[in-house]
Amino acid sequence: MSKQKYIVIMSAVVEIDSQLLDAVLTDNWRKQFYDFQTPADVVGHLAFNLVRGAELANLDGFADQPPERASIDEIDVDDVLPIAAPKKSRHG
Repeated sequence: MSKQKYIVIMSAVVEIDSQLLDAVLTDNWRKQFYDFQTPADVVGHLAFNLVRGAELANLDGFADQPPERASIDEIDVDDVLPIAAPKKSRHG
């Protein structure tokens, strides 16, 4: 069986309620869960998980947040690039 690897470049529109950001960008929250320093840190983490189909209730530190505080509105595939398979050496 032959497999090919690809890089898929995607973009997503994510909507995050400011109350969620206020709740997680605290020293206490950082000590217990993740060391997010900026809203972009939080949004990136949530976008990654929301694209994978996760819900806030399933994410460490976010289970107490109402589900409507974070959502993905659009996911677009921007590009698909094949990764060239390594060339086989004549010696091995």
